[in-house]
Amino acid sequence: MSQGLRLELAIAVRGYEMDTRGAVTPGSLARYAEHARWEAVRSGGLGLEAHLFNCVVRAQRLVMHAPAVWPDELLVSTWIGRVGRTSFDFVHRISRPGDGRVIAEDATTAVCIDASGPIAVPDAVRSLVLDDGGPSLEGPPASAPADAWEAALIPRPSDQDVLRHVNQARHVDFVEDARRGAGLGETTRSVWIEHVLEARAGDSLRVLAWALPDGSCAVEVRRADDGRPVTRARLD
Repeated sequence: MSQGLRLELAIAVRGYEMDTRGAVTPGSLARYAEHARWEAVRSGGLGLEAHLFNCVVRAQRLVMHAPAVWPDELLVSTWIGRVGRTSFDFVHRISRPGDGRVIAEDATTAVCIDASGPIAVPDAVRSLVLDDGGPSLEGPPASAPADAWEAALIPRPSDQDVLRHVNQARHVDFVEDARRGAGLGETTRSVWIEHVLEARAGDSLRVLAWALPDGSCAVEVRRADDGRPVTRARLD
């Protein structure tokens, strides 16, 4: 990726990325987007090489327009869509180059940090904004009702990534599993997910899911000991 331009990355769907419905899962689409971000940094020109391990994912907005299935060949376009004081958005568009069909769109908000907390986004990133849309979704409600579906969750070592906490795409898996476990629909068309606190292997967590009046559902992952939210999500 260079100034004002996109990085385009080809990805082949693998059979094990499909679920029982025969379509690529939301979590796998989030992994495609994450891989594209790593490649965007590795390609140079972004000024992000020194900051890769100083950014954490704060939120994701994923919209699925059409199913991806094996053996689809996909193209992931990536660009910087917004820059704030301490955060910026990677925007991804996943399409099928054979017919031009857009499969999914994703906007991932990354926060720049150091040992003291959030820091200013590097100037090199501010010059790269490309205004080309991106998904806009309504966020989740603030708290769960008393009758919400609930289950225990203990992350495994394999859920962690190189940053030594549960990977952001695994959180997408967690909330999707909760939606289906609670019987709140079979197909997810969009996910808005906010990462509030880090989770690590062995943490004792509680997952709550409940229906919303508009037919969508909300999921909240909490620490079991103090009830503090780890992840909040809205799925439609």
